[in-house]
Amino acid sequence: RSTFFTPKSPPNKPIIVLDESKEEEEVARDKDTEATSHDVLKDTLVPPPPSLKSAKIQELMAQNIHWELPAEFLNLPSQVSLVQKKLKILDSLPSILHKVTDTLNRFATMVENASRATSINVPSAGKATASPADGEKNTKDADTNLFLLNQLENPFL
Repeated sequence: RSTFFTPKSPPNKPIIVLDESKEEEEVARDKDTEATSHDVLKDTLVPPPPSLKSAKIQELMAQNIHWELPAEFLNLPSQVSLVQKKLKILDSLPSILHKVTDTLNRFATMVENASRATSINVPSAGKATASPADGEKNTKDADTNLFLLNQLENPFL
């Protein structure tokens, strides 16, 4: 212990012993790793060039696909437009059904009113009995009949 201390050294200070040979080995190993690690990265970053045969095969396959695809898909635009037309028809069906139902209900009411009027010979209850003024024609029933005939002939209008 006396060889490490001088008379001026404090007696309770810990002693640190360094083995320089191990440090030198680690530094040399680290330098070797750094030098080779860059080479490994360079090799993995660049893919190997494709062979001439595989490049030619890929080119021929791409041309073959370009020739076959248009033949398969030529009918698609006409099929799409046909589907769109059918969808428009389907969208209009509820409205048409509503119009037909209204027309049939009005027709049934007219038939019922007409049958009551002819069998009883009395105007229908709740109906106005006013007569047209002098010189005017009563066109209300004719207009209603004309409307119903038009609806029956063209129910989708």
